[in-house]
Amino acid sequence: MLNKRNGNRLTLGALSAEDIENSKSDIIKLVQSIAFLVEKRILNNSPLTLVENAFRQQKGQEAVDEVNRRKKLIRQSSIRNLNPFMLEGKIRVGGRLHLSCLPFETKYPIILPNNRFVTDMIIMRYHVINAHVGVTETLSSIREKYWIARGYYTVRKVLKRCYLCRRLYPTPCSQLLAPFPEYRVETHSPPFSQVGVDYFEPFYAKRGRVVEKRYGCLFTCISKWPTL
Repeated sequence: MLNKRNGNRLTLGALSAEDIENSKSDIIKLVQSIAFLVEKRILNNSPLTLVENAFRQQKGQEAVDEVNRRKKLIRQSSIRNLNPFMLEGKIRVGGRLHLSCLPFETKYPIILPNNRFVTDMIIMRYHVINAHVGVTETLSSIREKYWIARGYYTVRKVLKRCYLCRRLYPTPCSQLLAPFPEYRVETHSPPFSQVGVDYFEPFYAKRGRVVEKRYGCLFTCISKWPTL
């Protein structure tokens, strides 16, 4: 569409892997620009060239030090505790995994808002490719590349809309209980006017060298303590 609008040469055929990755990157940048507008402006106020060069030279700690010297996010920011930094136009989690052997995407996952349709699509995509696993497994798979604000709550909300899971794991029906009998809800009757008795099966207690049977009996006032 862009080539058509600008009068450039049209590209025919299937999309390449590079085109798909570039599209994903542009969409994520757009979503972050809408959800984290103030944060992006603050992070853009400091020079990013040194940070990007440090990452390209595999000097993770130097990059983190440069990030820490930048301006702090405003107090009202929902991602201030993630020590965020921006690399190549995308906001990522700073974290404490700089010295680990994990992949770069896992050490510094991309931050996503929890109230965007794109985030819901990513969650559902990971849910499907992992054979419709539960909330915890889906969230663990997502965090290898993305960090979603209020992740568990957001994933649970999205998975409740999965049509296949709703058919395979429906919510069981609950039986409606009958009203309490009159003697269970009387307000003017004296205590223990109606009594329920629970008689225990025997259990064994040792008394000296002799093992004896013991029984238990529990008396409950059912007129003053109705069971809901």
